[in-house]
Order: sequence, then structure tokens, then C-alpha cells
Amino acid sequence: MSESPIVLGEQPLSVDDIVAIAERGRHVALSDEPGFRTRLAAGARALADRLAAGEAVYGVTTGFGESCVTEVPDEQVAELPLNLLRYHGCGTGRIFDPVESAAIVAVRLASLVRGWSAVRVELVERLCALLDARVLPRIPAEGSVGASGDLTPLSYVAALLIGERECWLEGHEASAAEGLASLGLARLRLAPKESLAIMNGTS
Repeated sequence: MSESPIVLGEQPLSVDDIVAIAERGRHVALSDEPGFRTRLAAGARALADRLAAGEAVYGVTTGFGESCVTEVPDEQVAELPLNLLRYHGCGTGRIFDPVESAAIVAVRLASLVRGWSAVRVELVERLCALLDARVLPRIPAEGSVGASGDLTPLSYVAALLIGERECWLEGHEASAAEGLASLGLARLRLAPKESLAIMNGTS
């Protein structure tokens, strides 16, 4: 008898949950609790409202870190998420194996489903689908030394969503584009702040 999926969004994941997902291939599912997706979407909607009102938003209409005083022109806001993840695609060292990569994606999902990161429901659903199918980012183990999170390693998670770099597919190396195609998925176009939300954490 197969195990029921581990539900994301109702309560924090335990270490045992992460081990079950990563080592045993336990499936995940988003909560079907009434209002869960509404709460998750509220962050993205709040961000859109702030942008529509012309407000400055860190990492969306500004640069990052000490460049937060640099304004990003309106016509470049949509390109900033893509540029950010590409800029950090400079990892080195050994590649995390599929079990380790699955754990990284699961922990990132556990954070995103809390609803504080202004990501779309679509992005969270896509990460769940990739995790369940074991189409996983190939992530170099070295790259981040700052205090703002695992920027370089987690950029490889974001890159998989847009079909760039490499992935694990059936336990073997493949291009991210091949991984998405194997599931009939199109490349996801990241909305403002979504690459920052994925990367700026300590997964």
C-alpha cells in the first residue's frame, strides 16, 4: 500500500518528513484546506498592488544589497528575476546527488507555502510536480559565503523552473529543458520577486 502524500501548507515539515520525501520518494501535495491557495496568492497580489501604486519594493524596483538605492526602470522590472538567477549561476564543487537535491527543493517549498514570499500558486505547484517526478536541479555544493542565504545554490532551483542549466532526470544528467519536456511542462516565466524569493533563504 503506497504512503499518502505529505501535505504542504498545514503545518511545518519535520526532519522525518524531509527524509521521507528525499530518501523514500514520498509524494507531496498542497493543502486542500479552504482558503489555503487564497492565502498563498495574497502575497503575490499584495506585491502587484504595491507595484501598481508606484511604490518602491526591494529587489523588484530596486537593486540588491548595497545597490538597494539604485532604481530599476519600469521597463526592466520584468527582466530582473531572470538576470538575478543568471548572475548567480557560478557554483562549483561536487554536484548534490538526487536525494540531497530533493531535500533542498522540499525545504524551499516548506518556506514558500507559508505565504510570505509573494510567489504565485503556479510556481509552488510547479515545484511540487518536479519534486514528485524527481526532475531535480543539479546544484553545485559550493558558491555562497554571504549572510543573505544560499543565493548561488538556490539559483539552480530557479533555473530549472525556466528550463536553464541541468537537472537530474531518472537519476541521470539532462538539460533542464529536457526535464521539463519529459513532463510536458513549458518554461515558467518568473514574476517580479520570484527568483529572489527562491534564492534568498538558507535551505
